Amino acid sequence: MVRRCVVQSISGAGMMYYNVTAVTENPTVADPKIDLSDAKFPTVDGDINEYVSKEALASGQFDRSRKVVFVNGMLNSGENHAESALALSLLLMGTVVGVYNATVNGW
Repeated sequence: MVRRCVVQSISGAGMMYYNVTAVTENPTVADPKIDLSDAKFPTVDGDINEYVSKEALASGQFDRSRKVVFVNGMLNSGENHAESALALSLLLMGTVVGVYNATVNGW
């Protein structure tokens, strides 16, 4: 099984929102590998970290002034949170400020 991130943009009230969902599926398409070697995995609800994709930074298209805030959804580990934030950084070519929404008791 392969996990990938699906990003959906939603605009409203003069703001742009991004819904990032990790999807588990059979490996039928190329899946980008997100480098987690230097990623900081949050451990406590409310942890805030900045994430910058190494690939995006090396691309020459990265814009340090472009920042977005990412809050993960339900049932995500700290590793899932960091992986999604780095994928979003690569997609947007900018810095992602990740706010960890820890799962407590599943609901």
